[in-house]
Amino acid sequence: MARSSRDQTPLIFAIFDRTPTRLTGNLERIVISIVIAGVILPAVFVVLAWLLNWSLTPGGPNPTVGDIWTMSGGLMGYWSVLFSGYAAYQVKVISEKYFARTRFPQIKETIDAITERMGKAADKPASALRSERFIASISVTLGEVERVPGHKMNELIKRAKAERKVVVDWINDETQNGVIANTKKIYWTLFQTLQEISQEITAYMKEQGAK
Repeated sequence: MARSSRDQTPLIFAIFDRTPTRLTGNLERIVISIVIAGVILPAVFVVLAWLLNWSLTPGGPNPTVGDIWTMSGGLMGYWSVLFSGYAAYQVKVISEKYFARTRFPQIKETIDAITERMGKAADKPASALRSERFIASISVTLGEVERVPGHKMNELIKRAKAERKVVVDWINDETQNGVIANTKKIYWTLFQTLQEISQEITAYMKEQGAK
């Protein structure tokens, strides 16, 4: 039987967080692996020292109370640094998710307004499109999407930027002044890419809302 996404949640989340969340990428896997390794490393070292008869304290096999306190303090300090680093990383992740949740709805609304305006302007010639505000808004809005962390839309954004450049070049071509937007394939290709980005934002917000 296939394991559910909850079953696949790493044990480390259950230890550090009462409300485990799913991993969102390779970076989290790396961070969690480092934390797990850092937690068990001292225990592994102690077992290895015991098997090889290594002396872990200046007092040799009969450590003094001072030796024990020194080792305990060092271990606590080591774990404190480790857990503080992990906590700082989680704060950063939560902050980025909060930023995405607050910005993406506004960005999606802007993209939807752009595509709506593109649809209405489809019967205009290239010369008339030069004064349309949505042409400049596309570039600005794509930059806003790009600055929101945590999404997986970089390829779509890159594609949309390239398509917008082709559209702008067409609009500014004096020999194309009378060509209607509705007849240009690249115009509708850009339109569809922007719709895809809007749909991806919707999917991202739903996914984050389910966590």
